[in-house]
Amino acid sequence: EKPDIDLKALEARVKQIIDEDVAIVSPTKDKIKIGDWQMYCTGARTHVKSTGEITDFRIHADYVYDPIWKEYMMIGMVGKKYLAGIEDMVYFDE
Repeated sequence: EKPDIDLKALEARVKQIIDEDVAIVSPTKDKIKIGDWQMYCTGARTHVKSTGEITDFRIHADYVYDPIWKEYMMIGMVGKKYLAGIEDMVYFDE
């Protein structure tokens, strides 16, 4: 079933945590801790030390349905939004 979570409200809450510049650490190899909140992680691949280093965060306006896995996905993105051509996405050895 499609989740009943307000994505705009969730995005606003995440942006609030980003603005609070909360510390991000990996206390163990299978945990990640953001401020006082800790959860299981398949392997910390953190590239920032705090939420304040995250720029241009956004959540896609709606869930995306994957017909192969039959799941709804929430898509979150960071960084500047820009259009890319095929040349930017694929390397062709000339």
